[in-house]
Amino acid sequence: MKRKWWLAFSLVYLVLVVIVTIFVWSQNETLALTLPVGDAIHGVGLLIGGLAVAGIEISSLRKDRQRLFAETRNLEGVIQEQQEFRRALQHELRNPITAISTGLERLSDEHDEDMVKRLKTDIERVSSLLETVQALARLERDPIEFAPVKLDEVVQQAVDTISAAAAASNRKFEVDLPTAPFPLPTIQGNDDLLFIALLNVLGNAVKFTKENGKIIIRAFEDGDMVVLQVGDNGIGIRAEDMDKVWGPFARGQDAKKLDIPGSGLGLYQVRKIVERHGGQVAIRSKVGEGTEVTLRLPVGNITKP
Repeated sequence: MKRKWWLAFSLVYLVLVVIVTIFVWSQNETLALTLPVGDAIHGVGLLIGGLAVAGIEISSLRKDRQRLFAETRNLEGVIQEQQEFRRALQHELRNPITAISTGLERLSDEHDEDMVKRLKTDIERVSSLLETVQALARLERDPIEFAPVKLDEVVQQAVDTISAAAAASNRKFEVDLPTAPFPLPTIQGNDDLLFIALLNVLGNAVKFTKENGKIIIRAFEDGDMVVLQVGDNGIGIRAEDMDKVWGPFARGQDAKKLDIPGSGLGLYQVRKIVERHGGQVAIRSKVGEGTEVTLRLPVGNITKP
């Protein structure tokens, strides 16, 4: 817009200069002898053209500066998030490793069964944590192969998988997906990653919903986006914990108090997967009433996988 404005201004100004010069030249014979009209018009044209080019260059430089500033801010945010992730990871690994070391020192020749059981639990926790961290590193680093994905199939696979787990016993699952004449559109994405994201959300719903609780999975099309929602009637999330649920190693106060297992990386991984698909995440919750997690995914191609 600024470039077009400068060109229009230059043309209008040049026309005015030509008109004024011709008028002055016709009225002043001395000026006509000392300053030929052709030379005057040519000089003024060069001057106006130079000003227009300078204005365009300044506008272009200003846009480049704004773009570089935005990219720098984004990079700073990524670096800060990675630093926070490393600090949190060190803290999370320190506890089970310390517990394992202490347990090994206290382990007698008779083999304390309770101690051995706790050690196995801590070792499994560290192993699972490292696997998740490696998966997150690959998600951040490696390019993603996109292909047509039928979300209704991914949703059903995730529901079948989580409902078969022992922890999900006595929970009722309700799936509400649109069918004919307007089923969910096929999107461009990675079905394995989307399956992991849904499995994490459903796993959280199972963990925080008591027996005989209800978990609802619904999906619908909203413009050029597909919306997936997982709701439950579980314990909910406190307001003071809501701001950090999408961060790494986020564990709500009630989860710790009730000793509900988890690394705090589930929703963080979900957010990363959805963002790599060009989508957004959101969460709503009421303490004692339940939680609703929303994933929004674009239907079209992703320009930067």
